[in-house]
Amino acid sequence: MKVLYIDTENGYKTLGSKQDIQDMFGYPMLQPSSYDKFVSIMGQIFEPVIKNVEQKIGNLVVKDHQEIWSPKDGTEIDALIVDTGTELIKKLARQLQGMKKKLDYSEWAQIKDRSDKLMNMLNTIESHVVFNCHAKPDKDDDLGIIMYSPNLEGSTRNDVAKWFDFVFYTTTVTTKSGAKEFHWVTCRDERYPHAKDRSGVLDPVIPQDYAMVFAAAEERGWDTVKVLIIGSPGSGKTLSLKTMVTNSEVT
Repeated sequence: MKVLYIDTENGYKTLGSKQDIQDMFGYPMLQPSSYDKFVSIMGQIFEPVIKNVEQKIGNLVVKDHQEIWSPKDGTEIDALIVDTGTELIKKLARQLQGMKKKLDYSEWAQIKDRSDKLMNMLNTIESHVVFNCHAKPDKDDDLGIIMYSPNLEGSTRNDVAKWFDFVFYTTTVTTKSGAKEFHWVTCRDERYPHAKDRSGVLDPVIPQDYAMVFAAAEERGWDTVKVLIIGSPGSGKTLSLKTMVTNSEVT
């Protein structure tokens, strides 16, 4: 599997050295220093392609045109990783803020608009996509619990989950021997309101292993998966990326 790893917050060291990452994923990692540079990188690698689709509805043939994003010049990219989306959108906010003390309404609107365009692009890329985010805790006074949402600037965090097939929250499970293991919560409850598994195949809590995700997609006949991971620092978001290539033969 050829994986393009985009590191936005210098967190790659969990995976090893830069050379380790190139050996593991097949490509060198990229580290854009601003949101505009990220956009530039994406524009150099992917391009919009119009796909003509015909579907037979009864006696009718319905024609449609769908825009997808595809790697240029036949470049092989089986999976795209953004680690993390939290810092990527923060880069956009800092870019818009400049030297001012705070963002105004029009700039918050730009963050929402550009974030939505980014999510739409990621959703239509002809590759697997993993979008890592930090978790933002919010107290629900009515329920008396802490709820967790994606830590993204602006209102995008409220509906970002709609763009993804799988939305998992990281958690730590203590085994009978006292060892700590990283797991994903795949099923929604009051604490994890965005969690979902469109395949309906996975258990409510699973090990952080992408082979299980790819197997669920294969069972459902999907060509690609879009995965949003939400979790606090040090909870396995980056470390689990190793399982994309070490535990799976999906290409």
